[in-house]
Amino acid sequence: MVALHKCHAVTLTSCCTSALLSVQLGWQIGEEGSVIMPEPLFTPRADREQLTQLAFEEFNMTGFFLCDQPVLSLYSVGKITGTVVDLGHCKTDISVIAEGQVNYHSTKRLPYGGADLDKLMASLLEQRGLKCSDPQRLKELCARASSLPSSSEEAAAGEVHTLPDGQSITIAGEGQQLAQALLNPSLLGKDLSDLPSATVTQIMQHPDGPTRKAFAENVLLCGGGSCIPDLGTRFVTELQSVSPPSLQPAMCNCPDYMPEHTLKYSSWMGAAILSKMVFQQNQHITKLDYEEAGPMVVHKKCC
Repeated sequence: MVALHKCHAVTLTSCCTSALLSVQLGWQIGEEGSVIMPEPLFTPRADREQLTQLAFEEFNMTGFFLCDQPVLSLYSVGKITGTVVDLGHCKTDISVIAEGQVNYHSTKRLPYGGADLDKLMASLLEQRGLKCSDPQRLKELCARASSLPSSSEEAAAGEVHTLPDGQSITIAGEGQQLAQALLNPSLLGKDLSDLPSATVTQIMQHPDGPTRKAFAENVLLCGGGSCIPDLGTRFVTELQSVSPPSLQPAMCNCPDYMPEHTLKYSSWMGAAILSKMVFQQNQHITKLDYEEAGPMVVHKKCC
């Protein structure tokens, strides 16, 4: 492991990004293009300004635009209003979005994610006297949600999974336990409410009844954790069980015309859709905007 000072990390990131833009996109010096970037929730103002500065001064982009990551995820399924539950590597974000705008008063970040499931996978195997060379890969192979919280019939049958290094491990009920832990972080040793209850709580914070109804009827489960088979069905079932009668939770289905794994890369897919409007309608930050106002222009153009 190599520790980098912040300035060295920025330099390394710049070099990697330059290589990506030139090799993968075919950009040439003097012929750079425009970029739209998903912005994680709660990004500090200083970081937004630094990204803008890098875009124009380091990469010489002709245009730049930042957009909230959950908004882009919702765009990927053709929605502008709904609730986005993003199951990330180290965090889980719950965002309610109205007309393409994040309601930050009803947004919550839970400090757990896929990395915690990796640790749980290793722990469950250690209890059986097994050591796994790649718990993350094994998690991706075996994790799946049962139809009901009490369902255990699938857990009885063991399945053999082979890792890339050739190691074979028989999995019994561990796969269902991983999915259950994602919905109920108390199983990970976290002092947090279960994910369905937390989602309903955020929805109910909005004062307008019809808007709350729209949030509940358009729930999007995205991020790497959303790839767990049957997790969406299980999640909406538990949402319905903890929701008041006024709400009828339903999941946003990915349109048939969208490619496979759209929900895993939903913010990227949403950015591809939004870019067709942002750049054609000149809503982005141009080089002239940056030269006139500096990095702080991002707070005006990308609010």
